[in-house]
Amino acid sequence: CFNRETALFTTSLILIFFAISFSWDFISYNSEMPTIVLISLAFYLLIRDAKNIGSRPAVLLMGLITAFISFSKEQALPISALLVLLASFHFIRTKHYHRLILFYLGGVTGLLLVFVPVLSFYGSEGIIWNFQNGIAYSRHGLTMSAAQKNKNYFLIFLNIIFLNKEYFVFSSLAFISIIIQLFFLVKKGIRNQMHFFQIACLLLTVVTLYIIYLPKNFFFHYTIFLLVPFSWLLAWLYFTFIPGKNKMLVIAGILSILVISKVYDNQLRLFYPLSEFISPIQFPQNDTIYKLIDQNSSPGDGMMIWGWDNSYYLSAELQRTTGFLYPVFATGYFSGKKRVADLYIKNIKEQKPEIIIELVGKNRFFFDDKEKYSIERSAPELMNIIEQNYNNVAEDSNYVFYLRKK
Repeated sequence: CFNRETALFTTSLILIFFAISFSWDFISYNSEMPTIVLISLAFYLLIRDAKNIGSRPAVLLMGLITAFISFSKEQALPISALLVLLASFHFIRTKHYHRLILFYLGGVTGLLLVFVPVLSFYGSEGIIWNFQNGIAYSRHGLTMSAAQKNKNYFLIFLNIIFLNKEYFVFSSLAFISIIIQLFFLVKKGIRNQMHFFQIACLLLTVVTLYIIYLPKNFFFHYTIFLLVPFSWLLAWLYFTFIPGKNKMLVIAGILSILVISKVYDNQLRLFYPLSEFISPIQFPQNDTIYKLIDQNSSPGDGMMIWGWDNSYYLSAELQRTTGFLYPVFATGYFSGKKRVADLYIKNIKEQKPEIIIELVGKNRFFFDDKEKYSIERSAPELMNIIEQNYNNVAEDSNYVFYLRKK
């Protein structure tokens, strides 16, 4: 079945995918990557067992990893649930009840390994606070505008997953693989042992699409989860239909198409570290925030952003000094917003960022209303700390730039 050559092929596709992607959503928000490694490993162990080449320790490990998936990224919880259902179905179908017990034992062990340290560090109050914030965010999130809500879901699918240069090669090949697999399943039935992999892969694709559309907003980095089912779909297509003597030619052709599909316009991000020598990231000359950062900082300085634009951290090579990517949990309907504001205060006192930028106001993403989202309105105690330790060096309708007092 799948061998090292197949793994190298799919891995090469993913490496090229990220190496030359220009999307800030992929470059800035990549916390999905550890999760997709865990998901891939868990599915790999499950398929090995379905092919009767697994082991009891591997089943225990699969349960452990499945539990870790639940905590690694909140959107991955449905995938973790799918793994539990598939593994349970497989072990019951094959009457391997001892392995089913081992799988559950691994899952419980994984839950305890995560929950006990979190409980000891945060306490029950902290866990309840995180749980409440999670529920509130799942209900409200960064709520879409009326125009976004009225968009057709099928058109969104075409735009963000199929008809764009980031995913076109992946999604086209994956779609072909799905059609062929469905044809085989209908024609030959689903009782064949190999078909367990096909069913698992197709279900993973459906669940992954579901978690992309589940939030009340559509962010491109959520689609990183598609790399898991896409990789399996492409590996099946590669292994099943590409003759051995033509493999290298097909690989070269597909990789070339992938590169061309991503660099046909001027938005090219060269391979790291080549980009550092040939085309390093430069401050856009027409961006006031970039100019202010450039004039008042050095690479490695600390910076805190109250708003939504983490690309400034990356482009300016500054250190993010807060654990929050954006301050939504300190605003609006969140019951624990004072706790979040206190954490921002703690970050300022301990890490002493050189720069604090409030990105709130006209034309800002989500944080577009100073009356609702400014530091002064949302966290007055935090505002007092800033006024005591920072100078307001620049201000406009949608930003305030603070520089630490010397």
